[in-house]
Amino acid sequence: MLYRSGPDTVPPQSYVPGGVTLLAPALSKLLDDASNAVDEDTPTVRSCLAQALALLETEADPVYNGSPRQSSRGGFAAWQEQRVRTYIDAHLDASIRVADLARISRLSVGYFSVPFRQTFGSSLQTFLAHRRVERAKELMLSTDQTLTDIALACGFCDQAHFCRRFRRIVGSTPNAWRRQQHRQPNPNRDRVTYLSNTALSI
Repeated sequence: MLYRSGPDTVPPQSYVPGGVTLLAPALSKLLDDASNAVDEDTPTVRSCLAQALALLETEADPVYNGSPRQSSRGGFAAWQEQRVRTYIDAHLDASIRVADLARISRLSVGYFSVPFRQTFGSSLQTFLAHRRVERAKELMLSTDQTLTDIALACGFCDQAHFCRRFRRIVGSTPNAWRRQQHRQPNPNRDRVTYLSNTALSI
């Protein structure tokens, strides 16, 4: 089908400025993470695949593929919130730009912060800091990585920056929090230990 340009015409799919291009790295990273963890970390695999599926579902959503709609409550529409959440979680280890988030949610950079605050209850920078700290907690509990490695994996510029942010949000240092969590009983870990000891005694 020929496309005829003119002063009042809009190029086909012009309402998705860079959306697919921006989603490709996110999908690739999620699938790479799932592939790397497939033999050792089932929860991570499930999480990565769920996020990748969510991105594909919003791409196929007829509401998404039509004109952008805002939620009646004044914040993001459901597909916009899903895209923003998924993109942020897939890029916590890197710099996250307002321009990229605005593009995948089909909003202007100048307007993006308004529905973001209405939807998430905070500014983008505050939300990112909390998500990075939550990701750091997950890594401290599930891996033996050093705080320096965890800081970089969660998008902090160095360990000192990570420790300052962590203490401001959590109220204790990362090391103190990690030691406290390891001292608390873990039913799943205790069950594995019990079953292993039982098997050895048979």
